[in-house]
Amino acid sequence: MKATHNPWLVWGAVATALAALLHLLIIAGGPDWFRFFGAGEGMAKLAEQGDWYPTVTAVAISAMLWVWAIYAWAGAGLMPTLPLQKTVLALVTAIFFGRALMGFWLVHAPQMQAFAELQQRPMFLWVTSLICLALACCYGIGLRKLWRLQQIGRLA
Repeated sequence: MKATHNPWLVWGAVATALAALLHLLIIAGGPDWFRFFGAGEGMAKLAEQGDWYPTVTAVAISAMLWVWAIYAWAGAGLMPTLPLQKTVLALVTAIFFGRALMGFWLVHAPQMQAFAELQQRPMFLWVTSLICLALACCYGIGLRKLWRLQQIGRLA
C-alpha cells in the first residue's frame, strides 16, 4: 500500500461515502425523507406502511456506495490494493457518468409515464446529475492518474 497523492480518488471516495451515509439517514428520516430525496411517492407510502422494501433498497444502495468509496480509497493508496481495482473504478466512473447523462436527458425528454414523477422535479434532476457528473470526473481523472503512476513504475 503506497499513497499516490491522488486527490481525485480521495475526494471521490469522501463524496461517495457521504452519499452512502445519506442513504442510511434517509431511512431514519422516514417517509418525508424518501420523498424529498427523490425515491418517489410509492416508496414513501411503503415506508409509511412499515414495508421492508424502502429500507432494504436504501441499505443496498448505501452498501454499494460504501464499496465504491473503499475502492477509491484503495486506488488512492490509502488502503491495500483490492481485486479488480482498476476495472471496478472504471465501472463506477461509467455508472456515475451514465446516471448524470440520464438525469440531464430526463429534464428535456418528452414526458414518459415511467419517469413522470421524477420529471416533475427538474431541479432535483439537475442537482443530482451534476453531483454524479462531478463524481464521474473524480473517479475518471483519479483512475487515469492511477494508470499513469503504474505505467511509470511508481506503484506496484
